[in-house]
Amino acid sequence: MVRQVKGRGDKRLGIAATLLTAMVLQLTAADLARAGEPEPVKLKSQTREAFDRYVKLTEARNEEELKRGTNLLWIDGLPPEQRAEAYAALKRGEVKMQKLESLENGKPISCPGGIIHHWTGVVFIPGATLDDVLGMLEDYDKHSVYYAPDVERSKIESRAGDHFRVFLRFRRHKVITVVL
Repeated sequence: MVRQVKGRGDKRLGIAATLLTAMVLQLTAADLARAGEPEPVKLKSQTREAFDRYVKLTEARNEEELKRGTNLLWIDGLPPEQRAEAYAALKRGEVKMQKLESLENGKPISCPGGIIHHWTGVVFIPGATLDDVLGMLEDYDKHSVYYAPDVERSKIESRAGDHFRVFLRFRRHKVITVVL
């Protein structure tokens, strides 16, 4: 069994590096203005179908890459000079991230009523074992502690093997406060 593991860096970048799934978010001015507990997002069937298609195509591509024996870490596919620079940055404690996009017949997948965010990240954690990293990554109930103040609330809704359904409430304050 092959498991891809994404580590965690500093609190701000760690969220993106540890989230292994894409997120579909829909905000309206009314949602932002509403006080109290926000209502759960109800996705349109076409949005859900587009996301499911994206996941299916991404998983098929991942399986094909594993069969071909491509590099486990995306930075290993970089040209030698960039790869050496990336590894040096990792050893300095930086998080290396890359935006990804799965295509359907060479074209971006339309997601009506939603946005698909697809990122991958790499972090070097000296002395950490695979069990240490997985233990923290899979401890979604404590992500609000590990990644505060960016993650305001977190909990596991269900788990089936390596598949998790989780609730994460993000909070970001700049000039205005946005809670997702």
